[in-house]
Amino acid sequence: MHRAMDESLPTPSELQEDPELAVLRILATSLRMAELALLSSHPASYEPARSDGPRTEQEAYAAALLYQIEALEGVLGEYVESTRRLRDWSRREPSDRDIRF
Repeated sequence: MHRAMDESLPTPSELQEDPELAVLRILATSLRMAELALLSSHPASYEPARSDGPRTEQEAYAAALLYQIEALEGVLGEYVESTRRLRDWSRREPSDRDIRF
């Protein structure tokens, strides 16, 4: 299951270590705005229970875009979480069990 990117802004120290988080936050916000615009223009395009499918070509494209936006939001969230885990791991105290290369 994909985890959505959280709504918090990256901190200055996070941006210093992982500057790509700034652009990813902008992308996540843009995707959210696109999602809201599509849903307001085509409210029926994101009803999974609808059996008759989209009524117009635009609704079909809107539904496809909404599906892709949801998937991309999940990937963005996983990437951000991965950078946080890596940052936390790199800050940990070394252990005697750590293998030195």
